[in-house]
Amino acid sequence: MQITAEGRTALRIQVSIWRTLLLVLLSLTGLRGVEVQAQSKETLTNDQIVQMISGKVPDEIVLAKVRSTNPGYDLSSAGMVRLTVSKVPRDIIKAMIMSAYEYVAADAGPSSSTESALTNDGVIQMYTGGVARVLIDLKISTSKTEFDLSPTGLVKLSENKIPKDLIRDMMQPPVLPAAKKPSVLAVE
Repeated sequence: MQITAEGRTALRIQVSIWRTLLLVLLSLTGLRGVEVQAQSKETLTNDQIVQMISGKVPDEIVLAKVRSTNPGYDLSSAGMVRLTVSKVPRDIIKAMIMSAYEYVAADAGPSSSTESALTNDGVIQMYTGGVARVLIDLKISTSKTEFDLSPTGLVKLSENKIPKDLIRDMMQPPVLPAAKKPSVLAVE
C-alpha cells in the first residue's frame, strides 16, 4: 500500500499534534523534568559552585548549571555557612536548595527516610554563621525538623540571639508536604 503525498502531509500533521499534546501533558504533570533529571549524569557539588563563583563565572550561568545538573550539595547547616563565607550569592544558594528539594520530591534522588533533621543547633549555626535570613527560612520550610521548643530550648535560642520572628517560624508547622522532603538537605 502506497501513501500519497497528501497522506504523508496529513500524517506529519497528526504526529506533530500528538507530539505537542504529549509535551504539554508532560510539562503539566512535571514528568518532563523528572526525565531530564534522570538522564543527567553530572552531579554538582558545593566545591564546584564555589570554584565557579571564585572564577567569576556569571551568576546566570551558575544558576543555569544548578538547574541542569543533579544536586550533590552539602546543604547541612555547616555547608550553608561555608557557602555564605565563600560569598556564593543568595540566589544561587536558594536555587541549590530548591534544586535539591525538587530532585528528591520527583523521586529522582535518595529516600527521605535517611534525612537528618534540622535542629535548634543547626538554626543557631546558620544564624551566627551569617547565612541570610531568607535562606534560613527556606531551609526550615524544606527540611525535616526536630526543634526543641521546650522552655530550655527557647532559652538557648534566645541566649544565642536568634530573632523572635525566626523562633516563631520554627514553631510553625512545615510548609511543604512531609512525604516530599529531601534528604539531600540533610543537616547535623
